Amino acid sequence: MIRKQSPIGFRKKQLHDWVWNDVANPVYSRTGAAIDVEQILKEVKTQFTNEDREVLYRVISDQYAEIILTSKESEQLKKLKDGAFVVTTGQQLHPFLGPVFVWNKIFTAIETANWVEDKYGVSVVPIFWMASEDHDFEEVKHIPFLGRSYEWKNNQNGSVGRMKVDGIVDVCDQILQDFHHDSTIVKYFNTFRQIYSNSNNMAEATRKVLHFLMGDLGIIALDPDSKELKELAVDLWISELTDENFQAISRQNKALQENEISVVVNPRRTQLFKLTADNRQRIDKSEDAYHLKNGDSLTTEELYQLITENPECISPNVLLRPIYQQKILPNIAYVAGPSEYYYWLQIPQEFDQNNLTVPWLVMRSGSIFLTNSAKKKIHKLGLELEDLFNSVDYLSKVVLEKIEGEYTLDIEVNALQVEFEKIWKSLFKSKTEGLKDLKKKHQNIVKELLQLSNSIKTGESLNTEKKNLLEALLKVKHEFFNPETPQERVDFYIDWLVKGVEFPTPGNSITAFIEL
Repeated sequence: MIRKQSPIGFRKKQLHDWVWNDVANPVYSRTGAAIDVEQILKEVKTQFTNEDREVLYRVISDQYAEIILTSKESEQLKKLKDGAFVVTTGQQLHPFLGPVFVWNKIFTAIETANWVEDKYGVSVVPIFWMASEDHDFEEVKHIPFLGRSYEWKNNQNGSVGRMKVDGIVDVCDQILQDFHHDSTIVKYFNTFRQIYSNSNNMAEATRKVLHFLMGDLGIIALDPDSKELKELAVDLWISELTDENFQAISRQNKALQENEISVVVNPRRTQLFKLTADNRQRIDKSEDAYHLKNGDSLTTEELYQLITENPECISPNVLLRPIYQQKILPNIAYVAGPSEYYYWLQIPQEFDQNNLTVPWLVMRSGSIFLTNSAKKKIHKLGLELEDLFNSVDYLSKVVLEKIEGEYTLDIEVNALQVEFEKIWKSLFKSKTEGLKDLKKKHQNIVKELLQLSNSIKTGESLNTEKKNLLEALLKVKHEFFNPETPQERVDFYIDWLVKGVEFPTPGNSITAFIEL
């Protein structure tokens, strides 16, 4: 299993210790590698029923009904039907899958599933949980591609997964026009255009894109916006009519604060949204009713009736979503990004409250893809790729020391002075006349040479060389090794795909891929 240590500075030290140094997490016991996976397998096997599995298999099969499965996808679905466990990761729905870190999540989920299979002799299927009910369209509408900016334009409201994707077809058309001379780009975006043109909504399109790009890797997409799946979680939705989950999270938040761990999500007394065709409204609880943003209100009896009769109209918030996930999946591990990792620390008591297994919390891998020119600049200075994770001050010092270390004229002049001294000792033994004047002339020559050397060393030409090399290196640092704006969050996966980058396959990492 991949567990290469993250470079200091790209993750919080606290997170670094829990994930890679196997320091015990005081509030979430199932982190890092030193956990009892066998115990998790036993718990999930006991809790996840055959009836639940039949529903899950039927839903996923129906969602893939219009897709001609790869042999790997067919194998994974059969494993799921026959009793496989799952490793899950998830993300908002971005056009063309979105930034590189989404691929990193999927890669890590596949690697983790394969590792558990090999080590424990059980079947494990990696699942990509499409966060189709998320309604924050602003976060996914921007599409950077090869230095240009595009935008998915639409006037729709509600969950992104239910949105029509005509605007993404328009983006495909624009990219095809802008890059019509590039056969690779044309090939990919003709396929994307066909996918989005023939999809009813964003969730369907994303499933097809995942199949197109990664179907041979065996990742299976799941859209949780399903009436059948939400019917499995009716008791979970009903539990939100009490304060039990709220109290469980509040107790956990107190434990986080006592251990000086940030609480990133403030819990609400009700962690539900009401979902309609074109809206997703938070349900806020007061003393005598439940209120929606549009001004409507529900009594406890009315909300109970909505839950039991129309569970498809219920949507969980960020702290209840993992509980819903664990309720409807035979899940043993969740692959999280750094931000997710912290809000997952708020919910182990919520799992306990609902008699569900606390899954293994796995940090996703990270990646950096370097151009050949960037690698040449690094190697020209005798640096290793990992050196670029260090601070700007450190790199500046290393570069200046290296340049000055390669400047040897002053060393050569000093060596000449040593040789002159040897000559003078021999000459003075001969007691030849005029030696003192000649030695004084030679000493003046050495002095002038040292002055000249120092002038060159501090002069414009060498300073210009220092400046150029340092600027080139810091440009590489800013573009590829910047912890403030990591490349994997800026560049889209499709950027590197059309550039011909050979992405690692599970179990086969390559030098273009550096884990963070």
